[in-house]
Amino acid sequence: MEEDLNIVISKMGKKSLDRLIRSIPKDINIRKGPQLGLLMSVFKDVYDTDFCLGEVLVTEVEIEYRGTVGYSMIVGDEPERAILSAFINLLLSAESKEDEYLKSLKKELMRQIKKEKRKIAKLENSERKLLAKTKVTFETMSRR
Repeated sequence: MEEDLNIVISKMGKKSLDRLIRSIPKDINIRKGPQLGLLMSVFKDVYDTDFCLGEVLVTEVEIEYRGTVGYSMIVGDEPERAILSAFINLLLSAESKEDEYLKSLKKELMRQIKKEKRKIAKLENSERKLLAKTKVTFETMSRR
């Protein structure tokens, strides 16, 4: 679920991001960051051998609110997205000691994130349909 949220946060538009950022309480304590860093991107090749693709720029942040800590690392130079992701992760980890304010804030943020997820899925589906029209099937092409 956490990974899914970060994908939605990284893909949402600026207008939606700004709206969600405004819902974060002003009295959060930013313990670390947002700061830029580099993360080595390692993949397995076809022979199951590690392959270093290169370094990825990330933004990292750690926040605290009402005694609960939230952390996030987002690809790119994205301080606002990292703070939003860290706050949502904080809300998700605060299950046992949530007060009514945090419960209502979590419910509203999750509702908005789900709405954004549907919007992104709809846009990606439209893009897939457009790309499908350009697909070439070489087996059915005439040979001269």
